[in-house]
Amino acid sequence: MRLYFQFLPCFLLCLLFGLGFAPCVFAQEYDSLLRIEEQQLKDSLKIVKAKRRDSLQVVRKARKIRKPMSSPLRAALLSAALPGAGQFYNRNWWWAKIPIFYGAFTFVGYNLYTNQKSYIAFRDNYLYSRDDNPLTIVDDVYAGFNADQLKAQRDRALRERDFSILLFIVTYGLNMAEAAATAHLKKFDVSDDLTMQIRPNFIPVSSIGSSQGIAAGVAVTFYFK
Repeated sequence: MRLYFQFLPCFLLCLLFGLGFAPCVFAQEYDSLLRIEEQQLKDSLKIVKAKRRDSLQVVRKARKIRKPMSSPLRAALLSAALPGAGQFYNRNWWWAKIPIFYGAFTFVGYNLYTNQKSYIAFRDNYLYSRDDNPLTIVDDVYAGFNADQLKAQRDRALRERDFSILLFIVTYGLNMAEAAATAHLKKFDVSDDLTMQIRPNFIPVSSIGSSQGIAAGVAVTFYFK
C-alpha cells in the first residue's frame, strides 16, 4: 500500500504531462493534414487548368483548320477557271482531252464570230434598204438581195449566233463535268471485292419430251457486307 502511494504522485504527474502534450500533438497532426489536403487541392486545380488550356488550344486549332476541298470539286473549279486545267489536275488522258476541248472551243468560237459578223452585216443592210436615205445604200455584196431576203438572212444569222452561244455554254459545262466525273471515278472501287458481280453462266434447261440441255445466260451475284 505504501508502494502504491509512493508511485501515485509520479503517475499523476505523467498523466498531467500527457494530457497537456496530447493537444499539441493532435494540433500538429491536424495542421499537417490540412497542409497536405491544401497541396493536393492546388495540384488538382493545376491539372484541371492545364487540361482546360490544352482543350482550348485544340478547339482553336480545329477552328483554324479548313476542310480541304474534295478532288471532284477542285477539278471542276480548275476547269471553270481555265478550261483543261481540271483534266491536267486529274492526269487521266489529259494529253488527249485538252486538245479535244480546245478544238471544240475553237470551232464553236469561230462559228460564233462568223455568225455575229453575218448578223451585223445583214441587219445593217436591211436597215439601209428601208430607211429611204440616199446617203445610206446597200453594200455591193448584198445588192442582189431585196428587203425581205435581207431580213430572212438576218434572222437566220441571229438564230445561228444564238445556237453558237448555247453550244459554247454546253461545251464549257462539259469541260467542268468531265473533270469532276473523272476525279470522282478515280476513287471508285473497281477491285474484285465488289458488292455485285456480273459474269456469264451456263444454265441447265429441260422441256417435256426432250432431254436436258444447257443454255447460255448471265449470273448476277450480290454480296452483303
